[in-house]
Amino acid sequence: MWTCYMGVIDVFYMILLKKLVIKYLSGQITEKELLTLESLLSDAANREEFRKYVEDHYLVNKTLTILDPEKEYTTILHRINIKKKKRIQVFYRAAAILVIVLGIGLYMKLSVLSRPDISPDTITIKLHDGKIKKLSEEGVSNILDKEGNTIARHDGNIINYRSDDTVSPQKTVYNELSVPFGKKFRLLLEDGTKVSLNAGSRLKFPVAFTKNEPREVFLEGEAFFDVVKDRQRPFMVNSNGFHVRVLGTKFNVNSYTEDQSISTVLVEGVVELHHDSENNFPKDNMIKLSPGELAVYNRNDRSIRVKDVDTAEYIAWVDGVLLFKIRPFSEIIRVLERHYNVQITNRYKELGNKRFFAKFDVESIEEVLRSFQRSEPFSYQINGDHIIIDKP
Repeated sequence: MWTCYMGVIDVFYMILLKKLVIKYLSGQITEKELLTLESLLSDAANREEFRKYVEDHYLVNKTLTILDPEKEYTTILHRINIKKKKRIQVFYRAAAILVIVLGIGLYMKLSVLSRPDISPDTITIKLHDGKIKKLSEEGVSNILDKEGNTIARHDGNIINYRSDDTVSPQKTVYNELSVPFGKKFRLLLEDGTKVSLNAGSRLKFPVAFTKNEPREVFLEGEAFFDVVKDRQRPFMVNSNGFHVRVLGTKFNVNSYTEDQSISTVLVEGVVELHHDSENNFPKDNMIKLSPGELAVYNRNDRSIRVKDVDTAEYIAWVDGVLLFKIRPFSEIIRVLERHYNVQITNRYKELGNKRFFAKFDVESIEEVLRSFQRSEPFSYQINGDHIIIDKP
């Protein structure tokens, strides 16, 4: 009788464990549930069940070693400790490393960014006089202003505005770098800040920053910033009424026009967020994030939600890696379209709600699709750059 009773208890805890694991991996777990999960995962056997459950239900390629139950358990403990500290100290002031996702609706103001009329497969730099220069990922050239002065050097997949022999303009003028889908590019700003631009992105920036004034840039798409610290001149990323301000930091910004949300993930340090037509960061309309937090701004109702996340997923693209941790296939499709410069039509609606663990780097789009097929069967056909997904 006692053995049977203990068996019922074991089944109950296994059901509870799986429920909490799903909520944890999808980022929907509450603080109370997180404490319960921490208690369950203190048992090594439960951590092994954790690993098996995710592998059986979510992992696209079982040869991947993304999920380490011991590491995830350590992450959970860290998140609990972070929450405890927040009750004592809400904000921690420091330099920041963060990831920002800025989804900005259906348009950008023409005064901020303008679309160059050029091949959609070409990387371009638009100069302040309106001239557009094509950039080859293998080429080497000088970027000249209308007076013939060298303002930057282009070498392969990077433009350097900090070169010793470049000439800074007498007044603030802007250049605009555009990177098409299927490509990436790098930029070194005049102050030494490093920027990596992801596929389908555009950045408007000063050729030289003004002394004693904020360093401001305007982004549409996705970019990773490694900002040089300057307490006198905060670095600000602007996007259609949403502003991010830091002093010296590394962070990622995603502001594709088709996305409706604005999100910020902080890895370490602190960052200030503000959504308004003015970028003066009023105290009553500003949010500060702590390490490991994700802030999601809903553009429609202007609400902001904050939760804890694993930031690795949001910056993997900088190293050429596509990393998905329990992401719905509907979101994965958008990333694949940008990365491979293809259009994907999913007619298998149930598949869009399925969540996956997956990691890719050098795989072709067909290899990626076949990996997902092994986890969740479906059929697809490729017509040029258009992929149609159907039920199996």
